[in-house]
This record gives sequence, C-alpha cells and structure tokens, in this order.
Amino acid sequence: MIERILAVVDGHPLTLTEVRLLQRVRGVEREKALEALIDEWLMFREATRLLPDALTPEEEEAALLSLRERVGPLPGVDEGELRAFARREAVILKYAQSRFLPQVRVEDDEVKRAYEAGPGSQQGAPGLAEAAPTIRRQLTDQKLGERIEGWVRELRAPAAIRYNRAPS
Repeated sequence: MIERILAVVDGHPLTLTEVRLLQRVRGVEREKALEALIDEWLMFREATRLLPDALTPEEEEAALLSLRERVGPLPGVDEGELRAFARREAVILKYAQSRFLPQVRVEDDEVKRAYEAGPGSQQGAPGLAEAAPTIRRQLTDQKLGERIEGWVRELRAPAAIRYNRAPS
C-alpha cells in the first residue's frame, strides 16, 4: 500500500489515512482535519511524555467502545487505526483533565448570570437550582476548552510543521 504524507510535525509524518479517519469521525473538511490532527499529535506527544502509562487496557477498551458508539460503523476503517485514534483521544482527554480541570473554577455568580441570560429568560424554564448543574458543567467545559486552546498554541509555537501540498 502506498500512503500519502500530508504533513510532518517535528519529524513525525501525518498521513492521508489518519486525516480521512478524523474527517469521518468529526465530519469536517480535509484542511480542518489536518490542522486538528497536527494539534492532536502535539497534545498526544506531550501527554505521553508526561504520563507514560496514561491508559489502562480497560480505559483503552472503553475509549474504543465510546468512539464506536459516537460515530457508528466506519466501513473500510482498519481496526488498528480506529484503536489508535480512540487511544490518542483518551490519552489527551485524561491528561488535559488532570492538568487543567483542577485550575478551572466556576463561581455561583457566573452560573446565575448564565442562567439569567439563557434558560432563566424563557417562559416555563426550570428554576436556577434545577438548571445550575448543567450550566456549571457547560461553563466548566468552556473554560477547560479555553485552557486547552492556550496549551495547543504553546505546543505549536516551537513545533516544526511542514505541509506537503498536493501536486497540481
């Protein structure tokens, strides 16, 4: 089989097969999938460097099962590729949660403001006490996402990224 290398990040090739899998899983166009794969590879490399035994075999199986449940069947996708994809996602998530989640704080007044701007402004909406756990989780996820975006910018800054453009 001949594989096409779309980019090389710090000497590590990223292939068309990997990008196509990410496209199918996330439903994004090829360029966005390639950029996401670059980010994921940088995060995965850092996470495995700092957490070498990041996943137990049980966590890896759970990640694969979760991926299959999220995306359904993927005809033509190699089992090893799917497993590697699920493992990469799970390692990144586990590392990001352990590194950044303890730093994320959502104050009660933030929850109240979000409630008033969202569900609380609608007729027949649940009360603040009922909506608060969901709103707090959403705000936590948002702040965690912002921290991860900052981390990715830090990882990309020194990285040597070379794109292999398609021949015309």
